[in-house]
Amino acid sequence: MAASAEAIKCTDSVPLTPNEKVDLLRQYESYCYQVAFYMLNDGDQAKRAVEQALLVLYKQNEWFHTPEIARKAKVKHAALQQALELRKNELRELA
Repeated sequence: MAASAEAIKCTDSVPLTPNEKVDLLRQYESYCYQVAFYMLNDGDQAKRAVEQALLVLYKQNEWFHTPEIARKAKVKHAALQQALELRKNELRELA
């Protein structure tokens, strides 16, 4: 059962379960991949960047309690950050 952003009510008094967090993150997975792929032009690397970006966001409880527009901006930032980190590591290995 896929949960929509509206269906998951995030309040500071009621913490989300791990499954609810995953459901909310899944809504941003495609967008995160688009950003990472745009930066890397490599599907496998983009997938790794997305995994890392979503893991970073999963650990940020405040992310789940922000408005949708702010969540999307943070997803973009996390995807870019992880894509750049992968690229940096790749270049370091070539040197």
